[in-house]
Amino acid sequence: MDRAGPECTGLAEPEALAIARPCVGFAVADADHIYWTEHCEGRVMKVSASGGEPVVVADGQLHPAALALDERYLYWTNLGSGGSKDGTVVRMVKAGGPITVLAAAQKLPWRLAIYGPRVYWTNLFAAAPVMSVRKDGSEPPDLVAEGGQHARGIAVDVSGVYWADFDQGAILRCPLAGCEQAPVLVAEDQLTAISVRLDDSRVYWARNGGGLLAVPKDGGGPATQIHTGFSGGIRELVIDENSLFWTEGSTVMTMPKSGGTASIVAESEPIPEGLAVHGTCVYYTSFLDGGVFRVEKP
Repeated sequence: MDRAGPECTGLAEPEALAIARPCVGFAVADADHIYWTEHCEGRVMKVSASGGEPVVVADGQLHPAALALDERYLYWTNLGSGGSKDGTVVRMVKAGGPITVLAAAQKLPWRLAIYGPRVYWTNLFAAAPVMSVRKDGSEPPDLVAEGGQHARGIAVDVSGVYWADFDQGAILRCPLAGCEQAPVLVAEDQLTAISVRLDDSRVYWARNGGGLLAVPKDGGGPATQIHTGFSGGIRELVIDENSLFWTEGSTVMTMPKSGGTASIVAESEPIPEGLAVHGTCVYYTSFLDGGVFRVEKP
C-alpha cells in the first residue's frame, strides 16, 4: 500500500514546488514526488512532494504527454512529431535508469492507464484508438478497439477498458482483452468528453464543453449531470475515495462524488493543467506560468 506522503494539512494557500518551467502539462504523484511533463522541452520532471529543486527524470523525449505510476515504475506517452506514427509509450524505474520503449510507431498516443500486468492508452485521430501492451514490453502491443474518431481519456479496472470519444460524443467500453465486436456504448450525446475516471460502481467524465457527468458502469440509465461548469472550462478530472477534483477556467475545484455544492481549492491560477491528489495534498500544474503547486485537500 502506498505511504501517506507529506502532509498538506493547514496549507490553505497554494505553495509553489517549481516555478518558471516551460509548457508544464499532465501530472501524477506518489508519496515521495510529483512528476510532470514539459511538452515543449521534451522533458519529464519531478520534485519532492515536500519541496526542493526540480529534477530531470528524462529529456530528449518527443513531446511527452500523459503519465502513470505503479509501485516501481513511471510510465508516459510521447506524442511524436504529429505528422507520422512516431509516438511511443515508455517506462523507467522511478529511481532512475534507462528508458524502456513498450510500444513504438503509435499515432499520437495520449492518455494512459495501468491495470494488472498491462498498460492501456488512447491514440488521437487513429484507426486504432485504444491499445494495450504488457508492462514489461515482452510482447507486441494488442489492439483493444478500432474505429472511432478522437479517443481521449481512458480508465481501466476489472470491469473493462473505458474511454471517451471526443468527437463521437460517447463513453465506450471493451473487455480487458479487447473487443471482438463493437464497443459497448456506456453513454451517448457527450460531445467534447475528455477525462474518464472509475470507482466501484460508476464511470465519471468531464466535458471540455462544460460539465461533469456519471453513469453506472453497465450503462444502465441516463447520465447524471453532477456539475454544470461552463463551455471550454474543464480540462482535467481526478477522483479519490469520496470526492471529485477538476480544473475549470482559472480554478481548481472539488465536490463530493455523491453530489452537492462545488467549492474552490485554488483560484486565480493561469490555466491549471495537470492535477493529482495524494494523501492530504492536491497538486496541480499551471501551463502558462510554468508552475507546480500543492495545497491542502479540503
